[in-house]
Amino acid sequence: MKGISALSHWVDDSMPERVRETLIRANVDADKFQQRIGPLLHIYRGSEHVKSNMPQQSEEADFVRRLSDLLAEAAQQMTRSAIPPRTHALLLSVFHIRLGENWHELQDRVLRDLQMAQAALRIVGRRLLANPAKRGAKTKQGRDELLQSVIDEITRQLGPPKKRAQITALEVLRAYEIAVPSPDQNKSPPEKAAARAAKMPHRN
Repeated sequence: MKGISALSHWVDDSMPERVRETLIRANVDADKFQQRIGPLLHIYRGSEHVKSNMPQQSEEADFVRRLSDLLAEAAQQMTRSAIPPRTHALLLSVFHIRLGENWHELQDRVLRDLQMAQAALRIVGRRLLANPAKRGAKTKQGRDELLQSVIDEITRQLGPPKKRAQITALEVLRAYEIAVPSPDQNKSPPEKAAARAAKMPHRN
């Protein structure tokens, strides 16, 4: 299973040439667009990376169970009754002479820590099982909010009609390789597709 480090990554904030060409063709100032939309795109891509690398909740519950079992076994092996006599004597010697530590104190401390970790894992396991992740398609809220921000920025620069901004916004996000409705679809006007994706009422 991927650990939390898998959620960290580098996000490319640069504007692809295809995006710049799309903006220039629509008479949008690409530098001003990048200044306003670049940070939002960074947040969106970071969020998408986290979602795509986040393990299933059931997988995490299994991990918690396995880790708890391992800690229980480790705790059992750390008790005084479990450690063989020669090993116990050698540990006493090594900790006292070479490490300057008291083996008995460390043994008690490790046992307490293992027991605390087990108790915490039991709580975490119950919470993961009590609140399973909802099934179904992943929410597109982040993409919709980004699309709406792009529409707003293009409208701010070009003014009405909003239909033109909606179509250009779809072209721009597709140039960024973000899945949005096609601006040249035949069955439904693209501005309506943009309005639906951005979750806003359609207005010409």
